[in-house]
Amino acid sequence: MIYIDDASPDGTADLVEEYVRAHGKEERFTLVRNKTNQNEVANTYYAVQRCDDNEIVFRGDWWRASLMHSYYAWLFKLIKPEDLMHEGSFIPRSGDTAILLPILEMSGWHHHYIPEVCYIWNRETPINEDKVDPQGQDELEEYIWSLPRYERLRAPVKN
Repeated sequence: MIYIDDASPDGTADLVEEYVRAHGKEERFTLVRNKTNQNEVANTYYAVQRCDDNEIVFRGDWWRASLMHSYYAWLFKLIKPEDLMHEGSFIPRSGDTAILLPILEMSGWHHHYIPEVCYIWNRETPINEDKVDPQGQDELEEYIWSLPRYERLRAPVKN
């Protein structure tokens, strides 16, 4: 398991590290502590590069395996790095769209919808992307949707 603390000030990484040590799971766990916030797309990119192709990626600041936020590492690795970039840096907002749109395009019908509520979005927090920079988020969404579509895969591909 790879856990990335994106320079969070809340102390969660310390709790995670303490839990891992207390349960003797150090050899199955990698804790990455960013000195500065890198953003969701950059963190996902660097974490997946550390994964074996057949490992399953669960992504986000929370555990949620709904909304197609879990996928094989090999599938993510087929996304062209330049499609995760904007103006020379990793896409700073709209990470879900930047990552999940190509995955959905490539996976075709090989995905599954979970009808049960698995996660409740916190709309009260002032740090939601659409509240911090709504115009910037809209512009990035337009940019992401303007990128060429990925072809649907006929079978799993190994890099």
